[in-house]
Amino acid sequence: MTLPRLALLLAALVAVVAPAAAQADRVKVSTEEPDTGVYLAGNQAVYLDYDGQQNRIRLARPGVAPDTLLLFASSSSDDDCCATVRSVGLDASPTRLATLFSELQTAKGVIVNNRTKLEAGPLAGPLGPLYECTTGGEYEAGGVDLDGDRIAFVAGGCNNAGRSVVVRDLATGGEVTSFPAPAGKALWDVQLAGPYLAYSTSANQFRPDEPRDITVREIASGTEPFTVSGAGPFDLQADGKLAVANVATGTDCKVTIDWYSPAEPARHATGICAASEPHIGGDRILVERRGATGDAVDVVLSDLNGNARTLAGAASIGGLGGVDFDGTRAAYVVRSCVPLKADIYLDDLSPSEAAIAVPGSCPIKPLQRRVRASRTGKVALSFSCPRGCGGSVELVRGEDDLLSTSPDFAGGPGRARATVKLTRATRRLLARRGRLRVSVEGVVKTLDTDGSRPFVRNVTLLAPKRSR
Repeated sequence: MTLPRLALLLAALVAVVAPAAAQADRVKVSTEEPDTGVYLAGNQAVYLDYDGQQNRIRLARPGVAPDTLLLFASSSSDDDCCATVRSVGLDASPTRLATLFSELQTAKGVIVNNRTKLEAGPLAGPLGPLYECTTGGEYEAGGVDLDGDRIAFVAGGCNNAGRSVVVRDLATGGEVTSFPAPAGKALWDVQLAGPYLAYSTSANQFRPDEPRDITVREIASGTEPFTVSGAGPFDLQADGKLAVANVATGTDCKVTIDWYSPAEPARHATGICAASEPHIGGDRILVERRGATGDAVDVVLSDLNGNARTLAGAASIGGLGGVDFDGTRAAYVVRSCVPLKADIYLDDLSPSEAAIAVPGSCPIKPLQRRVRASRTGKVALSFSCPRGCGGSVELVRGEDDLLSTSPDFAGGPGRARATVKLTRATRRLLARRGRLRVSVEGVVKTLDTDGSRPFVRNVTLLAPKRSR
């Protein structure tokens, strides 16, 4: 046997017997910015993304580009008359996907049609209808939650009808349980975990802003071990523990994370000042936490006593874009300086991983001191933006805007470019004078509490080169 052939066989043998490379503890699965947060589906992330024309439900997983699962029409409007506002809510589990599509049509500010449709099915589709409402007035849909192959949702309430909670097994199509809203109460949100269900109620179906009570219910027996009054967003784990974002009083913190359980239904404070809804699993809570001072916000994983580990930290809430947690794995969104770009991470929560830091500033500097117009009146501008950048830009002389078109720009990290077009009057003036002293003025996105900041640089605008 020749040596080259022997070497190839040995290499093949090593490849067969060697263990597979371990998946990274934290892995980036997408660079698209979700519209409404991120949802775990096992070792995958599901999110809603707008591509500039329509809404896409995307599935992201390690090692491959995200896939599109479903497409939905986006909102549209006619400034003189009518508008159609469309939104898509969603939830996911390792095996299932649920979508809540809403379409509100108005004419001169008056509602003419309001349609809501809940569908669910296998993660890869197709989805089937579970509930639909069409009405000519206001309608606020209830919640939906997936737990494996089971789904809990709020049905009814259409055209002033009563609401009910429904739990269904999507694998068999059978109904696990259903029950109407308590007498005189309006039903809102639901959470499903193991043998327990949690649902929220308020006094008025037409006042979604009113304080809500959260009741935990044992599905098989129908017993309800406890109710939490006046609570905010909540999550449930399989042993009936309930994590709640409660309104805080007497402190600088407006919302704190507390928990309750069937065995100990009294309030247990974690001391976490919340910037998001909580997610509980395996006696741990994932939440966006506000800092004790300033505007900083962190993604933290906490035990039930409030001992927290930071997974990602941002200068403000603008640097983060949603979290999810299933008890063993976390998903979170870290926004970037580039509009519509963000990093979506799946995290197996290894203690060796350092926290991700998200600065609030997005530095930008116009690079040119002299810019030359083309014969068609176009001007190419270049910017240095080490963290990426995006925004709008103008050319200004005194109080006069010199541009006929000024599209938004985005790019980087590194450099970004914008191409703008001069007005006819500016082109004639430039042709007569040969050069003009102008200002490059713009607004760039930031990740601090302001959300943007202006920039300016004085440059010389040169006339097009003469043809020989």
